[in-house]
Amino acid sequence: MPPGTHQVTVTRYGKELWSGPITVAADQRVIVYIPNGKEKAKPWKRGSECRTNCIPGDLPESVPRFRAGIASATVAVAPVSGSVSANPSKIDCNQATQLAWVSKETVEADMSGMSPVPTSGEKTISPRQTTTYQLTASGPGGVVTPSTTVEVNPVVQSSLTASPTEVSYRRIGDKVLKQDSTTLSWSTSNVDAVSLDPGGSVDPSGTKSLTLSPTQTGDGPVDEQFQYTLKASNVCGGSDVKTVAVHMKGSVEPIPTVLLHSVFFPTAYPTKDQPNLGLVRSQQEVLSNLASGFKQYLEYDPDAKLSLGGFTDDRGSNKYNDALSEFRVQLVKDFLVSQGIAAEKIDTSAYGKEKPLDKATVSDLQSRNPNQPPEKRVRDSRTTWLAYNRRVDVVLVPTNAESEKFYPNQASDSDILWQRPKPRRTAVEGSN
Repeated sequence: MPPGTHQVTVTRYGKELWSGPITVAADQRVIVYIPNGKEKAKPWKRGSECRTNCIPGDLPESVPRFRAGIASATVAVAPVSGSVSANPSKIDCNQATQLAWVSKETVEADMSGMSPVPTSGEKTISPRQTTTYQLTASGPGGVVTPSTTVEVNPVVQSSLTASPTEVSYRRIGDKVLKQDSTTLSWSTSNVDAVSLDPGGSVDPSGTKSLTLSPTQTGDGPVDEQFQYTLKASNVCGGSDVKTVAVHMKGSVEPIPTVLLHSVFFPTAYPTKDQPNLGLVRSQQEVLSNLASGFKQYLEYDPDAKLSLGGFTDDRGSNKYNDALSEFRVQLVKDFLVSQGIAAEKIDTSAYGKEKPLDKATVSDLQSRNPNQPPEKRVRDSRTTWLAYNRRVDVVLVPTNAESEKFYPNQASDSDILWQRPKPRRTAVEGSN
């Protein structure tokens, strides 16, 4: 139409959408936004071409001149159309979806949360909560507002197990004899952060082997519970907590005591003909107690051994006393083996009448002896000195702790052990 101001009415299906004056300059076109009546003028290239190349009053068929009545003209405008979609429309937290939209007869397009946008396009998005995306497409033919909803699943799922849930522990002194371990296993889904307490951050799924120790420091039974907590969460507000407990039972024990006491023998016992005679009842009790403690001690130190040293008093020849001390250490060893100690755990040495305790040492031992002797043994110091040397000493290896050499003054059979002459066989047998 020619330059100037023109009255325009726009209808759709017989219904008036907009009406008003439009001023058009030469070589321009005017776009009217029907919803708000705003106008936008843009250059019209074909008009300028016609002004340059056409004879006045002569228009080419390709550019027909619009002619309308003096008062008004009715122009049919194509309607605006549009659509929007998301694929997939349901996602877990932190997953992505492809948002796509298309519109026609559109001049401007807006998308909720990301305005403005091209009239058609697509975009990868990752919302943290369920979100509705609405496209507003505007053009001369109106406005459309299609929408689509992306559902976001914030739910965190997790599991935590321990195998086994019952563990054992045993410690003697500073040595751990048994210390079970347990394995934690966990899995999670739809998460950003996962942690174990105690432990700190961990992968979303995994395993962890734990060797447990009791918290108690003193001796006694162990009965403790260890608790582990898995915490999983995501940026969409989802979280989950799982807990598992491991029960520990056992003991913390002191180092077993080995009662080391020297073993004493009657004069001239055992003999070659009677190698099992001479270990009287009180000395058998000493060895039984020693064997009981040593067997327990072997749990603490499996490499421990007992070293036996046999001695005699100074009467008789060297050859006789060497053999006599051999009989004595062998009899003690045999008795300990009968109490359940392996023979290879016992070493023996026979010294005969070498390395005797001198009288000053015996006097000192007697003075410190918790079992004080009768008066007659105090008066007869030589007989007491001889009795102290008829013995087998015991050493605990590798600690090198030595047996106490206190004479058993209060034992019921101590007279048989103490007397200087060789006791009758029947007397020794009665106490054997």
